[in-house]
Formats: sequence, C-alpha cells, structure tokens
Amino acid sequence: MHNGHMHLVSITWARNEEDILESFVRHNAAIVDRMIIVLHSCTDSSHSILQTLQTEGLPIEIRTNNAQYHAQGEVLTEVLRSTMHADWIMPLDADEYLCGDVRKAVETFDPNHAYAIPWKTYIPTPKDAAVDDPALRMTHRRAKESPQYTKVLIPRSLACSHTLPEGSHYITAEDGSVTHGTAQDALWIGHFPVRSELQLRRKIIQGWDHSQKNPKYVAGHGFHWANLYERCKDEKRISLEELQHIAVCYAALHDAPSEIVHDPLPLLQSVVQ
Repeated sequence: MHNGHMHLVSITWARNEEDILESFVRHNAAIVDRMIIVLHSCTDSSHSILQTLQTEGLPIEIRTNNAQYHAQGEVLTEVLRSTMHADWIMPLDADEYLCGDVRKAVETFDPNHAYAIPWKTYIPTPKDAAVDDPALRMTHRRAKESPQYTKVLIPRSLACSHTLPEGSHYITAEDGSVTHGTAQDALWIGHFPVRSELQLRRKIIQGWDHSQKNPKYVAGHGFHWANLYERCKDEKRISLEELQHIAVCYAALHDAPSEIVHDPLPLLQSVVQ
C-alpha cells in the first residue's frame, strides 16, 4: 500500500502479450495500488507470468474472459463499475507505461473531472540492443504524435455513470456525451504497440479477426489493424527497417511526420519489500 489515502487502480484487457507483460506489471505496480488484469483467450504464457508475479506479492488481480470477439469496452466498463473502493481508475493496455510523478500529480486533480493522459509512442529500430524487455530495448519514440491520442483517467465520481469504449480513449455518459478528459502535462504514457515481427503479426491478425466478430462493431474501428492485415498474413519477412516504418505510421495519419528522437522510458521496477 502506498502512503497517503488516495487509492489508484489500473484496469487492463490483454491478449497474448507475454513479451511485455512482466515489464508492464513491474513498472505500473510501482505506481498504482492495485492492477486488475483481464486476460482474453490467451494461448501464450501470459497467465503463468501473472501468477508468478502475484505469488511474488505484486498487487495483481487476474481475471479471464473467453468472449468470441474483442469485448474490451463492455468488459472494462463492468470492471470500472466494480472498483468502488478506488479513488481513481486508469485503463492501461499491456503495452502502456504510466509515467511522470503520478501520485503527486493525481493528488492535485479535481475528483469530479476525468483527465486526458497523452501517449508517447516508442518505435523499434535496427539499432536497438538485443534485450528481452521491450521497454528497455526500444529507446526511440516519435518526435510528434499525429494525431495526439490520449487515455482517460477516471475519478470514482464518474465511474458508475459512464461507459468505456474500445481503446479507453474517452468515457461516454448515459446521454451519449463523450468526455476525453481535461488536458494536463504532468503525466504521460509510454506506448509500445509494435515490438517485433512475431508480436506484430499475432496482434494484427488476432485483433482484426476478433474485432470483426464483435456484434457491436462500428465501421472504422481498428482501421490501423485493417491497414496491416494483409501484410501480416503475407509470409514475406518483415525486416527491422520495415518494422520501424510500420511503427512510425501505426494508428497515425498519412501525413504524420516520421522523425524519431532518442528518449529512453523512465522505467520503474516494482520490488516487493
């Protein structure tokens, strides 16, 4: 338990993220009081990784979901509404690392407002060191995000009356109005969506296939998966140069600048006392 009374919980929907899952948990568990992680139809070692970390004493709650489609929004909305002991709830994907002086910043936030936490997207390059942990290996990020995506940090006061859509970029009220959250510059999220050829192929093929099965699928959702689907099904090798190009353009607009800067993530390691 962290000092002070503020209770911060992260909620996650993850599928087959074994290459980054331990690093994601160790970093974010050093910041939040509790991590609720829903594993969706995992066929890799994700479950045993989480069980090992849980046994070590990290504050993880493991849930599983075997929906036949990508049910992230509805499942995380249920989780959001069940976290009534939390002062703040932060939806985080397994490739997202919360950064900044988080607890100090959140103590100053208005508990009746949601807040927008911007992404900084990290990029694999041919120069990366041969290190297993993607957050240590990938030390370059986009110089500019176009568009600037954000994730929403939700106070308890809004948790019961709002739903989370796919991606958790905003919350929706019962009347349909959308809240992206108040802009702030104290916190940001290191985002690692493209990490290796194997990981990219699995992410895109599974993600697009499952989003198509969602009975509530909205045209245009997951456009970045659709754009890469045929390339990922093609067995021709994806070189590190091509991987860097894909990562720079991932979920970005066509005219997005492609400059990258060296800016290693300030990685935390949660060590149980």
